[in-house]
Amino acid sequence: MPVRPQPKWLYCGGMSSLTIKNVPPALHRQLKKLAAAENRSLNAEVIRRLRASVSSLSLRTAESVEAQLAAIRTVRESIPLHIASDEELTEMKRAGRK
Repeated sequence: MPVRPQPKWLYCGGMSSLTIKNVPPALHRQLKKLAAAENRSLNAEVIRRLRASVSSLSLRTAESVEAQLAAIRTVRESIPLHIASDEELTEMKRAGRK
């Protein structure tokens, strides 16, 4: 089946579009107020906030990830490991069925 070319009116000048549905009214009002306070359109305010949010995620460095992993390993090592015997497992199953 041949692919039909898109009408020119659908072309957005190289910029992508995003539709956000079910925005809570209170959030919408708050975004509009923030946009007005900065003399921006609602669209420009949302783009600025999305860009800032994504940028902050990409600022995580390998060091911070390694620090988090080290903390997790410390907690994991502090928890005593108990391997249950077959008898203990059977008893736990029976206790759970009561």
